[in-house]
Amino acid sequence: MIVVTGKFKLTNPASALELQQATMKTLTESRKEPGCIVYEFSQVIGEGPTFRVYEEWEDEAALAAHSQMPYVIAFNDALAKAGVEEKSVMKFEGGPKTALG
Repeated sequence: MIVVTGKFKLTNPASALELQQATMKTLTESRKEPGCIVYEFSQVIGEGPTFRVYEEWEDEAALAAHSQMPYVIAFNDALAKAGVEEKSVMKFEGGPKTALG
């Protein structure tokens, strides 16, 4: 399993609503893709125009195919247009899941 997690902050708070709208198609379509286990995107409360992304993919091939989808390319264009002040996105291999508590 491949996990992608990240955080980014927009330069312009007014762009947050536009980015949320651009995200809806990406969320809906990404969750239908073969190999997508989890695809989540959220705004961080109390941190202005800051967003988090969390994804789980069955393997590298599924993630690579995802990055070529037209709606992902459109989302990346919308993100660039919105302007990013800070960005940190990481990818790593996840092991078996174990429930806590």
